[in-house]
Amino acid sequence: MKYLHGSLNEESGFLQFPTALISSDPEEIQQFLLSAERRLDNNGRRREKMGSDSYEGLVIKKLSTDAAYVPNKRDWLKLKKDYMASLWDSLDLVPIAAFYGCGKRTGLYGSFLLACYDYNKDEFQSICKTAPGFSEQMLEELSARLRNKVIPKPKPYYRYNADIFKPDVWFEPSEVSEMYLKQDKDK
Repeated sequence: MKYLHGSLNEESGFLQFPTALISSDPEEIQQFLLSAERRLDNNGRRREKMGSDSYEGLVIKKLSTDAAYVPNKRDWLKLKKDYMASLWDSLDLVPIAAFYGCGKRTGLYGSFLLACYDYNKDEFQSICKTAPGFSEQMLEELSARLRNKVIPKPKPYYRYNADIFKPDVWFEPSEVSEMYLKQDKDK
């Protein structure tokens, strides 16, 4: 691979080298697979997530002298996200409201109503109420940042179940939180 990189020049849209990782650590490989969907383009902007038609997974091969590709010989493996039951996936969610904390979280926001943005309907749709597992310092910092975003009532484009959720405060949509989801192996 180093000879290939030294002999050719990349040109966007014409010749681009794949991102590579040499590792035998399963956790490092899993993180590499997760990050494959979140690569930045050359200008530092986040690319759109790769669609199922273009994102195939990882090609894994052993690093030895006899690691050539041979049809029907299983020296190379393709690892797809769907194959890994323990793989995490994530959602980008926005806190649109909060509920005051109690006990040692008094004076802070203890839980949040999170929403995703629906581009087709141009609205924020509530997904869940969550109490983050943040340290006290992180929760204090988040509460301080969000206090500047408090609004008197929910925006008309917020969709939530008013019979179930009665938040203490509402926010201007401003912060995006990446929430990780994990498949339950027992279901």
